[in-house]
Amino acid sequence: MRQTNRIVVAGVGLICSAVLAVGLSAQRQGTTQIARPDLQVEKIEFTTAPGAGGGTQLTIRYTLYNDSDVPSRNAPTEAGKAAWKANPVSNLMFETRLDVRDYPSGKFQNLSTVQLEVGAHGRMTCNASILVPVGKRKEFRAIADSQNWINEMIETNNEKLAIWPLTAVATPIQK
Repeated sequence: MRQTNRIVVAGVGLICSAVLAVGLSAQRQGTTQIARPDLQVEKIEFTTAPGAGGGTQLTIRYTLYNDSDVPSRNAPTEAGKAAWKANPVSNLMFETRLDVRDYPSGKFQNLSTVQLEVGAHGRMTCNASILVPVGKRKEFRAIADSQNWINEMIETNNEKLAIWPLTAVATPIQK
């Protein structure tokens, strides 16, 4: 009886080892999926009002969307973990940024940075405003997770561009 128990225990141990080895091999080959958020800039919208000196007071609204079943807080990168540890006030958040430049060839500069968290299938809308002088065109770039603090399913859909003012000649509202 004792020898039978040893054989069974040894057999179970070999089976467990084989299952573990297959699982690790699958992870190395990228076939095991770990649930991660997918943060993306869904849209950029503009609202205008008369501004000082004949310019336009422009309000920019951009909406972020988490296209996954996982909240953004559940998948920090090493940089995210370090940032959260260094600044507990921003714990569980990531930074989103709105940049602006003179269109078509200016250099992008930060207009607004917001720290937030987005739940599973959640949306967040951020706002910023700027006075645009008469005759100027501006291009805006909204970036979700601008510091790469969240390990996402898709890292290539984190930004969106939009040009203002919209004209009949220049129709690419969003790229």
